[in-house]
Amino acid sequence: MAMKMEDLIQLAMARGLEVQYTKTYENGWTRIRVTMVGSVKYKDSAGNTALREKMGHDLSPAEKKSRREANTGTGISAKESGYQRSLHKRKSAPKLTKTERNAIAKNNRMVKKTGKGSKMSYAKARKLKAERGHWGVLDQAQRHYLEALGLAYPYYIESFIDFLNGEENYGPEISLENIISYLEGFVKRRKGGALGVKNSRGIKHDNVKRAWETLYNYHQMEEEEMKRANANALRILKEGKVEIR
Repeated sequence: MAMKMEDLIQLAMARGLEVQYTKTYENGWTRIRVTMVGSVKYKDSAGNTALREKMGHDLSPAEKKSRREANTGTGISAKESGYQRSLHKRKSAPKLTKTERNAIAKNNRMVKKTGKGSKMSYAKARKLKAERGHWGVLDQAQRHYLEALGLAYPYYIESFIDFLNGEENYGPEISLENIISYLEGFVKRRKGGALGVKNSRGIKHDNVKRAWETLYNYHQMEEEEMKRANANALRILKEGKVEIR
């Protein structure tokens, strides 16, 4: 059965439960927040929820309406409602830094210029930041930017390097270290394991893909075949190098 918070507090105290709360007046209505239940202290509205669970009561109709208003807005005009919704969203979606906004703007300019890839909105970036943090935003903006230019994403290059290391472990006659070293020049390793573009250099995705196909099952080739495949793969990669400005 639904019960107002003020009545629920009185009922809890009548049953011998120690409850502390604050009462404030906002825009003509009363806000009650439970700050302690028993010996446990709470912040924001967590105490209200804890008390209801302890007493076995649901939200009152007025409280349900208040929560809906916080999420959807109740302004008379669309502008007022939109503003209320934006205030609610800002509480859960972190703000973007200047670095993050610049990365997004750079991506969007490239998408507009090339007609390829997809733009990234600030709203989507804030949501992404809440889920994956600062580097999650920069990595996604970078990925869109590179795709618009037709360049390989650092994580795709890293996967190719892992493949080459696996082939190298078979102990082939012709080492793949020269190709591994060349690819390393396009990958920046940040703290925490995140990858980025190194020294404003990129390499075309199609060239990386073709080089990978050239070296497929490298360890099963004969020595002369290895020499040709190694040389061809390195040539293909060098032809795909692009300066990013």
